[in-house]
Amino acid sequence: MLAKQVFSSLVAVGLCASIGNAAMVLRYEFEAAPGNIVADISGSGTAKDLTLNNGASIVTDVERGNVLSLDGVNDYGSTAACTAGDKLDTQNSITMMGWINTTTTSRDTIASRSFGPGPFMELNTTGYANKATAHVGGPGLETYSTTSVNDESWHHLAMTYDASTLRIFVDGFEETSAPGSGRTDASQTLPFLVGALGQPTISRYFGGLIDDLRVYNTVLDENEIQAAMAAEPNVVPEPGSALLWFGILAFTFFIRRRRA
Repeated sequence: MLAKQVFSSLVAVGLCASIGNAAMVLRYEFEAAPGNIVADISGSGTAKDLTLNNGASIVTDVERGNVLSLDGVNDYGSTAACTAGDKLDTQNSITMMGWINTTTTSRDTIASRSFGPGPFMELNTTGYANKATAHVGGPGLETYSTTSVNDESWHHLAMTYDASTLRIFVDGFEETSAPGSGRTDASQTLPFLVGALGQPTISRYFGGLIDDLRVYNTVLDENEIQAAMAAEPNVVPEPGSALLWFGILAFTFFIRRRRA
């Protein structure tokens, strides 16, 4: 059993290493000491640190350690304004993912690039029975999960868009998709928000817990999303293939021992 657990951890970290920090443009781990500034630990470009507003705070969760706590009334986190060509100008290729724990019964936004043309991920209770929602405003696409995610348990949500298909994943598995075309964001000056929908009026405040929120400037597949889920929450994968090969070697050694 221990060998299997070690192998699973090694392969997860190895697969994350193969994705590389070059593709990860934003990551909030929320593991730092509580405060109103959350560091962007993606290691990509100029850091987009998150400012916590109106009482948003970092609390300790028994399952995931330090996490972001939002009251659903007016708490949210925001970056500085984005600019055209910066690392969040993902345009036609994006993956957004994170962990949530909530019992909310309102339409709450988990993370958003902007209102209207930009991508956002939210919990939609308006006619969709507490399902997760992925939205890309440029082409006007939405797709909804088949799983309800407001059961006071931790769920991993991810959305991807590649200028042709919008997909949503719950706990590592793709649930629905919607075809379409067009760039993800036609407005480049709005901040990235956590726990709210953006400009011109901030709204749809999220009530619950959020952890390990990430944005990639490429589309991750189901295996890569599962690998990101399995990685330890306080580990930032390094680019390159060394850890991947280490995981493969560990797997080979395990299989040979089993056959011996």
